Amino acid sequence: MLSIKKWLSGLTAAVVLLCGTLFAGNGSVLTEFFSGVTEMTASADEYTTYGDLTYAYLDDGTIEITDCDTSVTEAEIPSEIDGVAVTSIGDDAFSYCRTMTEITIPDSVTSIGDGAFQSCILLTSFVIPDGVECIGDSVFYYCKGLTTVTISQNVTSIGIPSFYGCNNLTAIEVDENNENYSGIDGVLFDKDQSTLITFPPGKQDISYIISVK
Repeated sequence: MLSIKKWLSGLTAAVVLLCGTLFAGNGSVLTEFFSGVTEMTASADEYTTYGDLTYAYLDDGTIEITDCDTSVTEAEIPSEIDGVAVTSIGDDAFSYCRTMTEITIPDSVTSIGDGAFQSCILLTSFVIPDGVECIGDSVFYYCKGLTTVTISQNVTSIGIPSFYGCNNLTAIEVDENNENYSGIDGVLFDKDQSTLITFPPGKQDISYIISVK
């Protein structure tokens, strides 16, 4: 079943179609509009689903998770579907899954797209799998329930501002073998600790002293 996000995308496209028809001065506006809506409804069948997940094939032949039913409470991403590796979580794939409390991500996933988990307000902890190298912008935007995030050793890039609005986030832990990032007392730095990247919004320290090397 397609989520409300896909339905809204279709509705937006329908409105754009209507506006385009109006500006074109076509006298049969309603006919053109409803014809467009019918076409969009039919195209919804083209989405490929796996349980609560929607996915698509990437150019390299692997699979990207593109969407999820927003009513899901626990989500599990498989390492492969029909023998094809799942390597990516797409932009906004799990955004607004407000009832989701837990998600399992396999090591086959190497990238997490922009806003992938934004507004997943019931997530309380998140462990980036060892396979992930790239984390997009605003991935955890307004995940208000999030308290801890663990970054694995292979992460090479983290988008900005990934933790904006995570008001209860108290610690960002980093695997000590990560060559690009480090964590000190739950605060995220670059590897040589010369740049503070993220101070967790929920950390209660009244003051924080940064050591200069």
